[in-house]
Amino acid sequence: MRTQKYSQVKALVAKYKNLADNSEAVKELENMEFPAKAFMEAELKDYEHQLLAHFYPLAARETADSYILKKLDRSASHYMSGLLTADEEKFLVDNFVLLVEYLFENGNKWLPTTFSSINAPEYWSRVVKHLLKGSNQGLKVLLPGSHAGEEFKNFQDSSFWVNTGYEYAALSALTSANVVNRYEENKDFSKGYFGEYFEKESFDVFISETPAYVFEEDSTKKETLPAFLKESYDLVRKGGEMFICFTRRELFDERTKDFRQMMIEKQELAEAIELANGRILLHIVKSRQNSFVMSDATAFVGHIYKSEVLDVDQFIASRSNHCKEKTISRTFEYSQLSEIFIPSYYLNRCDGKSLGSFVDTPQKLYVSDECDAKEKVVTVNNLSYTFSSGEISFDKLKTIDMSRARRYWRVGGPSVIFVATENSIAVAYLLSDNSVLVPKNMHVLNVRNAEEAQYIAATLLSKETRGQICSLVVGKDANSHFFEKWLDFVKLSPLSKEEQLEFVSKIRRTDWGKQEEAMQATNIRYKNDVRLRKHALSQNISAFDSLFRTLKGCFDDNGGRLKKGERISPVSDMTVENAFQNLLDKIAVIRDRVDHIAEDQNWGECVSIEPQQFVEEFERQHSNTKFKYTNEWDANVWEPYQKNHFDEDYFDKETGKLLFHAGESYNAMWFPKAALTQILENIISNAQEHGFVDSTRENYRIKFSWTTDGLNLVLNVENNGAPISDEMSTEKVLQYGYSSSLNKNGHGGIGGGQIAEIMQAFGGNVEVISTPNAHYTVKYKLTMPLASLY
Repeated sequence: MRTQKYSQVKALVAKYKNLADNSEAVKELENMEFPAKAFMEAELKDYEHQLLAHFYPLAARETADSYILKKLDRSASHYMSGLLTADEEKFLVDNFVLLVEYLFENGNKWLPTTFSSINAPEYWSRVVKHLLKGSNQGLKVLLPGSHAGEEFKNFQDSSFWVNTGYEYAALSALTSANVVNRYEENKDFSKGYFGEYFEKESFDVFISETPAYVFEEDSTKKETLPAFLKESYDLVRKGGEMFICFTRRELFDERTKDFRQMMIEKQELAEAIELANGRILLHIVKSRQNSFVMSDATAFVGHIYKSEVLDVDQFIASRSNHCKEKTISRTFEYSQLSEIFIPSYYLNRCDGKSLGSFVDTPQKLYVSDECDAKEKVVTVNNLSYTFSSGEISFDKLKTIDMSRARRYWRVGGPSVIFVATENSIAVAYLLSDNSVLVPKNMHVLNVRNAEEAQYIAATLLSKETRGQICSLVVGKDANSHFFEKWLDFVKLSPLSKEEQLEFVSKIRRTDWGKQEEAMQATNIRYKNDVRLRKHALSQNISAFDSLFRTLKGCFDDNGGRLKKGERISPVSDMTVENAFQNLLDKIAVIRDRVDHIAEDQNWGECVSIEPQQFVEEFERQHSNTKFKYTNEWDANVWEPYQKNHFDEDYFDKETGKLLFHAGESYNAMWFPKAALTQILENIISNAQEHGFVDSTRENYRIKFSWTTDGLNLVLNVENNGAPISDEMSTEKVLQYGYSSSLNKNGHGGIGGGQIAEIMQAFGGNVEVISTPNAHYTVKYKLTMPLASLY
């Protein structure tokens, strides 16, 4: 019976949504202008909220919660009466719990992210039930921010106290035997984070993110995090459990030091889990633990309500085998717990000497005008991901730009220079005695001799050391840095001088092997390119020859005269004028193909390219009637408030000297402009040829977006056309000669292969991502080196 009623609820929801989509109010949205259209569309097409808001007071009657009614009031006003019959509406009132269950189980983006002092634990909420060490029944739980009640899916007969997201948690609780209570957030921080609300309360479980405004400059909030941690800890009974999710920055911060030290001394940390969203989830049990677990869940990404979350099922399955798969999860003794609660650090570190025992770091920074105009500067583009190409050639470095102030380390060989992010590391080493200038945002390690410099550079790029270093990075992009004592935490295997030399030699041989494989692959691609261009050229020439013979036949049949509008043959509608234009077009194609076969394309030198300006100019020059470039509100493209430049001249606070000019970019890519233009043209051409194939559609879109990872700039190009077929893998899209339109309209299967070849030639990479069930079905992810601001 329940299954039948659940199916009826599902059918009625679908009916309401279909009829609402075709209502006059929704159709009128098409005539509205952006951004008003976006706001109205968000409300009028928010059908799930409308159903909840309309039927909740009818089902709850006198027990309806005034707070929930107020929160849902606006959605209730948009409910479209008359789309469902009176009997159908009565059915939904009588089965409101099933309506809630269906809507929450099949949630879309209609469930909003609520912004408050504490964000809901949306990313990791479903993992709580798997980590609980105690009972899941009859518990008293403090949940400052809730994500639609996902946190208590497995709890039974328990009571929850919720602030942020209370209305959705309370509705979700209707489908279970749990009770949700609401409490007000304390605004007076002088009385503590929770104030006097829970003065005499004690909880079995505490589930929360850290406060959202921890690092604001406001002095009244400076101590929010330690106060929050102390109060939260005190509110949990002895033997109770805490789930708190920190940013990596918070876990390295001085303000969490006392809390971390308490966990070490009391041995109450049960597990730390590193998540793919960059946060660390700590599971704390207020009783002495024999050991602790460090787990890496960064590879386990799933989706719920179309939001990115932790894929709990896969993670728990892998975690349960942590004795076999030590790279995912491992148990440690408490004697091994340092003040850093970062799982990837523990899973990558090794026993040995600290990096600080091999090297020291420079202490003095020099401003530009304290330097000589002839001094050479190392930039991020001089660094390498491989050891064999990491030695700095002094002669190839550029001289300092004296037109603006910068801060530099002055470095002489032997030394190692590198930049690290949470995901990657690029390294260079200097053996020459010549001093160079290194921007202050790079890290410099001074070593004793040339052999040691090569060993340190090689080991920084090894999997084990790279993992340790990346796990100790705080912040992202240009703001990434290490905490003060990081050199002591990086451990290197204790090797003799002979073993160090052998290690360097092994790394070099590995690099050479990879380079040889890359050269062979490039050679194969080049041969395929030439073969395909010759084949496509012969096809064009054959078509040219056929058309020319037909035109000559027409000429002979008409006594040596040709008229523009005359058909060139009885079996063709082509006129003489069309034929001549066709011949001219084919000559241009043939000339282009001959040029490509005769010599390599010269794309010019790498230059600094600001992504937003470049893309906007590309859009202006490549407008098309078949598609439009998106300007959707939720598309994360170039909204007016998203800036990538300084609004005004920026001066050094200490010296008052000019650092950056107004209009100068924060981030730029290092790539030839002509090459990048060709890549984007190929991508757009592929979208038109293979994706935009339905002539009845008028809503084809190309979407550009970009981001950085500290070492590279990533430019994404997406389209909402037909998805890549199951028969064609995304890897084959980037191979020469693989095309469903080979030789159609002169197409030679060149585009994807050329994209990959150009990207690799200039230190970049391209990845094609197929998402057939998403709005944007195909994405080209272009990764290019960042241009150095220095």
